[in-house]
Amino acid sequence: MIANVRMGVIDLKLKGSQMVMRDLVTRVRESDLRSRNIFAEALMQVVKDAKKTGEGLHRLSTKINGAVDRITAVNGYVMHIIEAATNRGRFSLSRIMSHTDTEAVILRVFEDAMDTLTKEAHRAVLEAFASAANLERLEERLITIHEIRTWRTLR
Repeated sequence: MIANVRMGVIDLKLKGSQMVMRDLVTRVRESDLRSRNIFAEALMQVVKDAKKTGEGLHRLSTKINGAVDRITAVNGYVMHIIEAATNRGRFSLSRIMSHTDTEAVILRVFEDAMDTLTKEAHRAVLEAFASAANLERLEERLITIHEIRTWRTLR
């Protein structure tokens, strides 16, 4: 949950930076800098990458929340099945199933739960890698902006 809040904060900061960069692009295009077109185009790439990165972080947050919900639901189901299989009460699966069958049911639902956990973790990791790549691309764009800004021919 804390990670989702942090991603939301980063997303908001990226949206704010997009607005600031768009304003900066306008000022650069209206300036008398010799390399204003190159500089403005590099700034627009940052705006596009910031937008893509923010959207990716939002997708990651959504996938994590969905994964947690699905894993929680599967765990609840598994616990219910295990309780029903091992309970010796009046309405119990163990009253109509052999010990071996009960163990097989428990093993099957446990495997299903582990399979769900694996799939959800895999999906979240793939989305996290995509978000990390977007952040790295954005960082490279910002380095390019810094290099363009420091060119002696800019003025």
